[in-house]
This record gives sequence, structure tokens and C-alpha cells, in this order.
Amino acid sequence: MKFTVDKEIFAKAMHQLSGVILQKSTINILFNALLEAKDDKLKITTTDLEITLIKEIPADIIEPGSIALPARKLYEISRNIPTEEFEFTQLDSKNVQIKGGALSYKLNGQLKDEFPQTPDYDIEKNITVSQKELKSLINKTIISVSTDETRFTLMGVYLCVEDGYLIFVSTDGHRLSMGKFKEKLSVELGNNMIIPAKTLNTLKDLLEDNEEKKVEINLTKKENQILFTLENSILISRLITGEYPNYKSVVPSDFEMDIIISKNILIDSTQRVGLMADSKRNSIKYEFKKGELIVNTITPEVGEGKEVVPIDFSGSPIELLFNSKYITDILKNIETENVILKVINPTSPVLFLPADKEQNYKFVLMPMRL
Repeated sequence: MKFTVDKEIFAKAMHQLSGVILQKSTINILFNALLEAKDDKLKITTTDLEITLIKEIPADIIEPGSIALPARKLYEISRNIPTEEFEFTQLDSKNVQIKGGALSYKLNGQLKDEFPQTPDYDIEKNITVSQKELKSLINKTIISVSTDETRFTLMGVYLCVEDGYLIFVSTDGHRLSMGKFKEKLSVELGNNMIIPAKTLNTLKDLLEDNEEKKVEINLTKKENQILFTLENSILISRLITGEYPNYKSVVPSDFEMDIIISKNILIDSTQRVGLMADSKRNSIKYEFKKGELIVNTITPEVGEGKEVVPIDFSGSPIELLFNSKYITDILKNIETENVILKVINPTSPVLFLPADKEQNYKFVLMPMRL
């Protein structure tokens, strides 16, 4: 095997591919990327046995071949090569030379046969969506995925269909995020599914903020598998098995008041006062009174923070205590100038909505005890 490849293209690909690699594993081959050079394309594959990412990039193939090489080492080398392109030369079955200008490396690898085979798949149907819209919905829902391994069904984003619209939902028991695509599906989804958070974080890194560029969500005949197909990438992932909880039961429908406030005012005051919040609970209190919002927090071991913000509020006074990190996560994903808080009482879930007509996404947050 021998080829030359563009430094920037290769480094970007290896950055994305390295996201699949496990931090720890007893299977050494999983720290490798499989390189296959053929027909003016370099095909690179990484896997953790649950997720497989395949990328194809252009390369000048002098001699075809294949070898598995340490993925993160390839990324580090590609970032530091001093030339715009560099050359791979396979010295023998398990060694390559990487050369760029006066700099050269010798890197030990493994045979292709030692690398796990790409999972078989048989595509049943495709759903084509905008990369920008999918990336936006991943950003909005990934924040509420649970990290509690005892509640494994909550460690992913739930994908379902309501009234013909594709819906993303996530919850960790304290907060819930929900978003839907703007256009109705042209095909039936069939079974609902739970996509692992790691899969969606890997996919997010592949997506562009471009409305014109598309991504295919490929539904396979295997019940526990999903594919995402982009222009030069294929992401194959197992799904999380199990029943997702009834998320609709925690989304309130009747409210006592609506509070409309500038998103930037709320996030800025939250971040400023939140500097004094307890690092474990991150609690911050909002006191809504006529014409003002008082944001404050008290941490006995550290001190306290307080800010009075003039706002257009004329409802009944109310106090709400939240986790400041959760509030910041929500507000960063609201795209309108104002945010709507739909409130029942200080102990009931609060609904956060963008102040626009479409309202294709929403967040539910449980207040902390005052």
C-alpha cells in the first residue's frame, strides 16, 4: 500500500473517526483505524463494536492495500506534519512509513483480518432530512440524556412519530427535551427506537449547519440497528433495547401563568449570579415580582450572589428554584429573542418555549425544593 493524502482532509477525518474509539478496552484492535486504499479513495473505519463509522476521502493511490493503525496516533501525526500533504508507504504486513517533507515516522499496525468486520445491514427505508435541522434537534435533546447506567433506556434519545412528524425526546428524570422536524414524513417509521447518546454526538460532529445538505436516516431490517448516510460517511449503530417511559405524562398542559422574558437577560444574570452557586447542586432562585426579577443564590461555605433585573412582569409574585446548569443548557438552545416560561406553582414542572409561532421544540424542567 502506498498513497499520498491532503493533511487537512485526513486530520479532519481522523478527528471525527477518533470519536468512536473507546478510552479503555481489553481488545487492543479497537484502538485502531482500518485504512483501505483503492481507486483514488482512502476508506477509513473505526468501531467500538456498538458504533461503526466509515469515511471515504480522496487520495492519490499509488499501490492499493490495507492495514489497521492506531487511530489517535494517526490524528496526532496528521496535525503535526509540516507539509500540506504527506505519504503513506507500507513497509511490510504490519508497518508503515509516514513522510512529510524532512519528517518521517514509522508506525506499527495490525492486519486487516484482525479488525472487526463491518456489521451487515439491509436498508428497508430511508428518511431524508436537512443536516442543519438534524444537528439542531440533536443539540436540543442531547442535553437531557441520562448518564445513570441503572436507567439504560434513558441513556439515549427516543425517536418516534406523532401525526406524521418525526419527534426526538430525551429525559433524565429532572428535565425533558423534545423537538420535531418541520416537515411531515413521506414514509412510515414503523417501530420507535432509542438512539445512544454517543451515536448522536458522533453524528453531530459529521453534520454541517447547511439547510441544503442532506442526511439519510436509514432504517434497516434489523430491529436493533440504524444507519446514517452522508456524502462521504456512513455511521452504523446498535440501538438501546427496552421500553421508553411515557414522556407525555410529565409534560404539563394547564398553567397558572406565562412569564415572557428576554433570553439573553435571563442567561446573563443566571451565569453571573451562578458563579456563587454550590458546585454540587448549582441551585439558583428566581423571584418574579412586579416589574423585576431577583436572581440570587446562597452558598454558606462560599458566599452569595444577587442581581435585580428590571422586566415587564405584572403577575402574582412567585419564587422558583432551579439547577443553574440546566437553565443555561436550555436557554442556549432557544433560538428566539424571548423565552416563555409556563408556570403552575413553585413545585410543579415548568415548560420553557421559544417565543415564536412554530414552537417546534420545548423543554420541561422540575424546580428544586425551596
